Amino acid sequence: MAAGKSFSPWVKLGKQGSDSISPGSYGGWVKFRKPPKKYPTTAQQKKIGEGGRQMGKECKGKKGAAFRECRHKIIA
Repeated sequence: MAAGKSFSPWVKLGKQGSDSISPGSYGGWVKFRKPPKKYPTTAQQKKIGEGGRQMGKECKGKKGAAFRECRHKIIA
């Protein structure tokens, strides 16, 4: 852990049941984990994101065949 921290804010809690006597198989269990690392966005990811935003603007409110036709024009 960085800078002398003994725990991470990213935790996974065990299952808790509604019965206080028998809380579940992993009642008091806590798993500490590292936070996800940042990574650079690839050109393909940027292309997919832009296509999705464009499709959201142009195809909004369309249903069925009209939506599929609109989506096909944008993706192609």
